[in-house]
Amino acid sequence: MCGIKRGETNEARNSVIFLARRLRRNSLKAIGKEFNIPSYSSVSTIIERMKTNIERKKKLKQNVEKMVSEIN
Repeated sequence: MCGIKRGETNEARNSVIFLARRLRRNSLKAIGKEFNIPSYSSVSTIIERMKTNIERKKKLKQNVEKMVSEIN
């Protein structure tokens, strides 16, 4: 889940990063450290992109909502 490749989207990883910020309120720096992302601005970009994708993609929204309900 932590692996990344330039030009490819890792939806599972991005979802977990999004939820870490949303549910646990982790700092961008702390999330970056957990996922070996050197720049907190990259973490911020991932989170903002996920917000946009959740609004646009019904299936992604359902998956994220399912994860939230299973966690809570």
